Amino acid sequence: MAERAVYFGPDQAVIEIKPAFLPYLQQKASESGEQQRFYQHLLSQYQQFANQRSAALGNPDTQLPEAVRKEGWRLLGADSVEQQKQGVQLLLSAASRGDAEADYILARLAEDQKNQTKALEHYDAAATKGYARAMLWLGEHFACKQDNDNAYAWLQKATAAGDGDAQDAIDELNTYGDLANCMK
Repeated sequence: MAERAVYFGPDQAVIEIKPAFLPYLQQKASESGEQQRFYQHLLSQYQQFANQRSAALGNPDTQLPEAVRKEGWRLLGADSVEQQKQGVQLLLSAASRGDAEADYILARLAEDQKNQTKALEHYDAAATKGYARAMLWLGEHFACKQDNDNAYAWLQKATAAGDGDAQDAIDELNTYGDLANCMK
């Protein structure tokens, strides 16, 4: 049976997109005119479906990093150790292709496995890519190490990125000089 994607149009009409239709769709999406936005949207929907399908079939190199991360996350919850290992590999692939959340998940896994060096590496990568929770983690990490310059820098970045807990950590540092959650 041939692969097909289904798209629900604005009026909830179902449109079937077959792979053989892809060259025509690409041509129409590149032409100017009234219908260009429709064809661009349709092409985007097809590519999203193809990426999800390809990730499900185990081909992460053709996937958007987000689709690969989601499949990796799903496999981490599997009963099979082999599937869990495959999940980690997918997360590594997504992280290497710029997915900050994949790095954050990998950091949490490394932390659970008591591998602080690997955890720090992934937290740093996620934070550098703009992931606010990783920025918060790094800020707290540096605060616990009494490196207040780096602590404040990361906590301020986390606050600017929208992490509400980061401002609380800054306030706690300003008031008490350290964080209560640091292991003494």
